[in-house]
Amino acid sequence: MSEVSTGISGLLPFHPSHTSAARVPVRTLRGVLSELGIDRVNFLKIDTEGNDLLVLQGLDWAVRPDVILCEFEDSKTKLANYDYRNLGNYLVSGGYRVFVSEWYPIKRYGVEHSWRRLCSYPCKLKDTNAWGNFIAVVPERADEFLTTVKSFGVRSE
Repeated sequence: MSEVSTGISGLLPFHPSHTSAARVPVRTLRGVLSELGIDRVNFLKIDTEGNDLLVLQGLDWAVRPDVILCEFEDSKTKLANYDYRNLGNYLVSGGYRVFVSEWYPIKRYGVEHSWRRLCSYPCKLKDTNAWGNFIAVVPERADEFLTTVKSFGVRSE
């Protein structure tokens, strides 16, 4: 919990304002999808404030989403013993075409942030303190993704 922003709560305390508010049970995606009888996922969005790789590792790749959107920010993920490259490489190893939506480093939580660029992964971040999203797309939909992105005036590096 944080009085700075409701958007930065997490399982690991990555900000000085964090205080322990509750304990929550953790389940795997594999278990939840199985319990709900879901065998197809078109779009999977993960935003677990530094635990995105751990969530993905709990997914049965037999249920392979067409698109995965997840977040990276090394200042958070290093607490869970991984960095943006580990997450990007994991997505690549799953057979995805991976893109990085890189944002400028966060100046303060709870305010609007500034976007920097979209690039194909693997790539080096322009700033080691950057944060952003991985967009993993099954190869057969990657051209469609890029066409859609370009229609909004965004170029991929």
